[in-house]
Amino acid sequence: MVKRLAQVSLAVFLVLALATMATAAPNVASTSNKGSLLVFPLVMATDDVETYFFIANDDVKPIMVKCYWMDDNQDIEDFHFELTMNQPVSFSTTDGIGPPFARAGAEALGSLVCWAQDDADVAPRKHNHLYGTAMLSSADFDVMYNASAFRAGPGTLTAGLLQLNGGNPAVATTWEYDSCPNYLVANFVPRKREFGYNGSKASYPAMALWPCNQDLKQDRVGTVAKAKIDIWNEYEVKYTGAYQCLKCFYEGYLYGAAGKKTVWPQSFGKEKFDIDILYTDIARMRVQAANPALCKYPSSKGIDVAPFTPGFLGVMLYGDDEDNDPIIPIAGHTMVGAGAYYFGWVKYDTGGAVEEAGGR
Repeated sequence: MVKRLAQVSLAVFLVLALATMATAAPNVASTSNKGSLLVFPLVMATDDVETYFFIANDDVKPIMVKCYWMDDNQDIEDFHFELTMNQPVSFSTTDGIGPPFARAGAEALGSLVCWAQDDADVAPRKHNHLYGTAMLSSADFDVMYNASAFRAGPGTLTAGLLQLNGGNPAVATTWEYDSCPNYLVANFVPRKREFGYNGSKASYPAMALWPCNQDLKQDRVGTVAKAKIDIWNEYEVKYTGAYQCLKCFYEGYLYGAAGKKTVWPQSFGKEKFDIDILYTDIARMRVQAANPALCKYPSSKGIDVAPFTPGFLGVMLYGDDEDNDPIIPIAGHTMVGAGAYYFGWVKYDTGGAVEEAGGR
């Protein structure tokens, strides 16, 4: 009987230990959760690709939503709309809610960020009932991926600053929003290897990256980040030395071929994504932030190098032809995150209530 009680006690202890481990796990953004903040890391509005968005509110009460477009030149547009109870909405880069993403019919690449906001369009609200999907649509292919959702935590939300801190155990016991992952991983088919039904497609792998420090204010200062990419082939051979400099956003092929997306922003060592080097039909990569101090941008662009190494959100893509720039996606998915980057933030301008005229 004593032995039986000991076994039961051990079982209870293990269950409680696992429960404690689960509650102690970092609060990190997910593509399978609902949240109060949604990030779509890749938006395309080009001659060949239009992006459609599907956002829904599954709560029984309405909520206002604030959104910002940002392109790869850090140009921004914002809009504010209501989601009624249980309402889904859809819109695209050229039609629907808010202003068009690209200006005057120009091509544009970038991201979309949306969060629950108060009626006065000033301060964020806790409303962990938002979820969304994006579709990159071209004449021949529709590629879909889920938004990364950040839950609002028990901390106090601040107007003008969305803290993506996930409850950093070193500095706080409460948290405002989930954190970004500390790094990303993804499997990929190396360049020039055929894949798909009966090997009907040539592999031209690409990715989009969104740094987890984003300044959306009108008086913002442009920032620069740097991604360090490690690669393993099927035989566990590791290849290092691949880097990519980027600003608030990056989209481009995962190899060092000539073309504006791989020459500027700077890339290094990206020939390691080629089948001629990897020798296997499948490989994996890990994307982490590195010190961006050595990234060099034309001074005419007015870009300052920020002394931070952010976490990233990302989308894995395959283009239809390596000569197409921007990419025309034929397949894709969100990248998997791990760890927690506790120092992310999104800054934005705050408005205020319009005062009525005073009485006479």
